[in-house]
Formats: sequence, structure tokens, C-alpha cells
Amino acid sequence: MITVMEMVFFKIVFMLFYLLFQRQPVWLLFSMIGTRRLQKMIA
Repeated sequence: MITVMEMVFFKIVFMLFYLLFQRQPVWLLFSMIGTRRLQKMIA
């Protein structure tokens, strides 16, 4: 089950990915690494 807070969080992350990818694709890799750490912390 996905909570409303998680849906909002993923929407914001997706928007950030999109904006960062348009400007500097390298930042997308750092963002992915950061989200993986966050997922481990949450889980």
C-alpha cells in the first residue's frame, strides 16, 4: 500500500529528476543514489 505522503514525495522527486536531467544529466545519477539511501532509511 502506498500512502498519500509517499505519492506526493515521489511526484516531487520525479519533477526534480526531470528538471535536473534537462540541465545536467550528471546530477540525475547523484539524485538516484540519494533516493536509494532515502528508501533504505524509510524502509
